[in-house]
Amino acid sequence: MPEPQAPQPATESPKAPESVDPTGTLSKATEAAPQPTATEAEKEARKAARIANAKRQFDRLNGERAKFQEEQNNWKQISAQALRDAGALQQLRKLAAEDPVKALEAMGHKFEDVLKKTANRGAVTPETIEATVNERVQAELAKFKADMDEMSRVKGIKDREQSEANAIANAKRLIAEEFAAHKDEYEFIDDSPSTLEDAWKLCVETYQATMDPKTNLGGIKLTWREALDKLEEKGFEYHLGVQEKSKKVKAALEAKAAKAKEEAAAAAAKAAPAKGTWPRRTEKVASSAPLTAASQAPNPAESVQRPLSVTEKIQRNLERYRAARASNDA
Repeated sequence: MPEPQAPQPATESPKAPESVDPTGTLSKATEAAPQPTATEAEKEARKAARIANAKRQFDRLNGERAKFQEEQNNWKQISAQALRDAGALQQLRKLAAEDPVKALEAMGHKFEDVLKKTANRGAVTPETIEATVNERVQAELAKFKADMDEMSRVKGIKDREQSEANAIANAKRLIAEEFAAHKDEYEFIDDSPSTLEDAWKLCVETYQATMDPKTNLGGIKLTWREALDKLEEKGFEYHLGVQEKSKKVKAALEAKAAKAKEEAAAAAAKAAPAKGTWPRRTEKVASSAPLTAASQAPNPAESVQRPLSVTEKIQRNLERYRAARASNDA
């Protein structure tokens, strides 16, 4: 990774002639103007974050490069040893064709021992000795080939597993970035490892459930945002069900609603004019706006506004959710 270049000194641009401000109004306005310190700080923070992210990527690549180099060195050693063994086997076969006795000795067998073992099998001839050597050579070659095939198979499995692990880790990183970009929209999930794992599994399970079982193609591929939205909806439905079944929550909501109604009525009564001070209604006003109970009711918009409590917010969300669900059912 190239070293970051040192910042070059900025070339000074020709200065504009200073304007004369005898009243000092311009200097006061300049001093009162807000300085973009927060923007610069945010830029520096983002720059530091990018540098830290690049350093993490660089360290990860260095680790993977070192691991790959180690595996490559091991593979080279195994291949070199295999070539040496193959050369030794070829030399042994050539020696067996020229002098079978020396070939047996090179393999660690004494000629007398071979004679004893083959005494009951018939006469020992150069042909039988060569057949024995060839059989041993073929057995060693077969064993070597089987070992190489097994090592290649195991290495292929490990490479696939590592590739899948890297793909999953990258997907979870992208899910975490998507969550961070829309963090304010999620109340019932977070960016914990379990949430990232659930979002990844949801994408995989959705694709497997919708794909063609014959071709393993055509499945629905959820975006990371869609997966997070589904988990948020699931968490909301769970908490909503708990609150709907809770008698304590229901009683608290009703008590809060009754208290709010009483406070609104008290505020309306306090804001209403005293008895006998109502202005007289003319015939024109009475014909265009007849006096009814509805017209005499207090206007909610004119009542005292106050911030909603947590319980009232939950009650409002419950009413909206039930209305939306009733609309969908209809």
